[in-house]
Amino acid sequence: MKKTNKSSIVLLVLLVAVAVTALFVASTYAKYTAEVTGNGTVTVAKWNFKTDNNNPTVTVNITPTADASTLVSGKIAPGTEGSFAVTLKNTSETGADFKVKLGTITGTVPTNLKFYKDADYTTELTADSAITGQIKANDSTGLEVKVYWKWVYETGAVTNGIAAGDADDTAAGETPATLTVPLIITGVQTQPSATAITTHIDA
Repeated sequence: MKKTNKSSIVLLVLLVAVAVTALFVASTYAKYTAEVTGNGTVTVAKWNFKTDNNNPTVTVNITPTADASTLVSGKIAPGTEGSFAVTLKNTSETGADFKVKLGTITGTVPTNLKFYKDADYTTELTADSAITGQIKANDSTGLEVKVYWKWVYETGAVTNGIAAGDADDTAAGETPATLTVPLIITGVQTQPSATAITTHIDA
């Protein structure tokens, strides 16, 4: 009986020793742990590109700057020129690339009447070309885009006081038409970049 008790005591001491050792090892390798979750937020930039009449198509009438003593007010003829404009606004939170194109003109356009991108009448604006540029973000001031036009007084070689283009001009005057010129304006978000943009019309 005493032998059994002694064995039990030895076994109990061993078990306690193992338990203490295990506790010591566990506490040695214990560490703080935590799991943290979070949410990222992003706001989509506002897009708000408009013309002065909030319309993608603007219709204008051609009116020359000419003295009434040489031409009835509001009429056009060979030798006249002028311009018309549309104002673009970009209150978007992104920059905008824009294009201004000629739409289909109502009425028969005189052969020698041309439209241009510049006041010097050097770069012609046709149905296949456009005035382009950029407007920076949050630019509510607006950018005026002008289209210039010119009906040259004489075109082609002159023989006995008659220019080669006079016949076309005369035909246009004999069957005068009222011309209405639509401008088609489009705006596209500028690709984001580290390089700043300015509000401008391309050269």
